[in-house]
Amino acid sequence: MMIYIINRQSLPGYFFCSFFCLVVLLIGCTTTDKKVLPLLSNDEAILLCKKLIVQKKLTSISIDCLAFGIVNRNRMFLLIHVREMHGMGCTGDPDTSPRLFSFQINLHTQEVLTDAYSLDGSFQQLKERGTDKLR
Repeated sequence: MMIYIINRQSLPGYFFCSFFCLVVLLIGCTTTDKKVLPLLSNDEAILLCKKLIVQKKLTSISIDCLAFGIVNRNRMFLLIHVREMHGMGCTGDPDTSPRLFSFQINLHTQEVLTDAYSLDGSFQQLKERGTDKLR
């Protein structure tokens, strides 16, 4: 057990340090506009992508003929490529699997961006239903 002895000369510095640490703690705990949710697992993120593809009509290809590949995951974001799957009941050359588009998912807020609408690969928010392009 450690016992700290504070003399009168170090008392102002002690209070200043304590106040500073409290301010830093309070600033770090302030709420933001975005709700922080439990982190998504890879499987949960792929299920979310499948749901959004159907809801937003991002492609006319059957969901059973799409392959999902996790390209990058860090503490903040997950990048998923969506590819056409050929063979096994899906039309197309079985030796190819072209990338259709990608999703970028914020693992904390579950905000989803996609490059499905982009010609240059830039990520954008998902558009409202009915204004989406079919691929």
